[in-house]
Amino acid sequence: MLNRFLPIFFLFSCLMANAFSLELPTLRQAVEDQVGLMSSEEKAALTSMIENLYNKGGPQIQVLTIDSLEGVPIEEYSIQLAEKWKIGREKQDDGIMIVIAIKDRKIRIEVGQGLEGAITDVEAVDMIYKYLVPNFKNRQYGYGIGLVVEEISKKTDFAIEQVVETKKPAYSVRQEYHQNSLYFFPFLIFLMILYPLYRRIFGQGVFSKGLFGSLSATGLIWLLLGTLSVGVLVLTITFGFFIGLVGLNNFLFYLLTNGRRSGYRGGSMGGLGGRSSWGGGGGGFSGGGASGSW
Repeated sequence: MLNRFLPIFFLFSCLMANAFSLELPTLRQAVEDQVGLMSSEEKAALTSMIENLYNKGGPQIQVLTIDSLEGVPIEEYSIQLAEKWKIGREKQDDGIMIVIAIKDRKIRIEVGQGLEGAITDVEAVDMIYKYLVPNFKNRQYGYGIGLVVEEISKKTDFAIEQVVETKKPAYSVRQEYHQNSLYFFPFLIFLMILYPLYRRIFGQGVFSKGLFGSLSATGLIWLLLGTLSVGVLVLTITFGFFIGLVGLNNFLFYLLTNGRRSGYRGGSMGGLGGRSSWGGGGGGFSGGGASGSW
């Protein structure tokens, strides 16, 4: 009877040995670039962003690049690392780790327990495939990671700006605002006031609501960009028509409030809390976050 389980036990032992054979690095700084993925300038700028966010009372973000996972699932490696490093403040659990394995082309964003309401698994996936994957494919690693740090700062209400200097992709995720963008929010408020009157006069039919949504979206996008190509115009009209159908007021209110949700309220000011070096503060993780590849 025992002989039947010996092969299973042996296989399990081998798997466990492999899982723990990958050495966990020592934490010394906010950006542990062990494979030289970024230039010294990119690394310094990214470190400055992360420390600036933490000093404001925002979450503690840790970046790690390694050569290979050596067969260990990135989720398992990341959670083991989280248990060792304890990124984030104790009891607030406001740590986030960005783990990148180059040869495996794997990415993991590990979210601390205290931030799981502010940054859901779905949003972590979105950050991976919106910012990291396209920039990693263009070998713009520092810039992609910087965009994720900026996005995290916005979602936790501690907005900071991207400062990593590198060549941006042809289709940048950041746009230069046209001078007319100064009128963007006043126009939003005007639309919210106008919409009930428009609905009273023209009714609540499908075409009526969709038309108002299309016209509103066109005006808003023009204020942001200052010009509209044919392709952008078609997309704007289509998107605006849909927004008009689902409820324009609700959508405009979401924009005005920046989609903020309750949950993470930030940690205490003071950054490193008197410590002269970078390190974990006792934060806890429970497996929240997302993984991806490029």
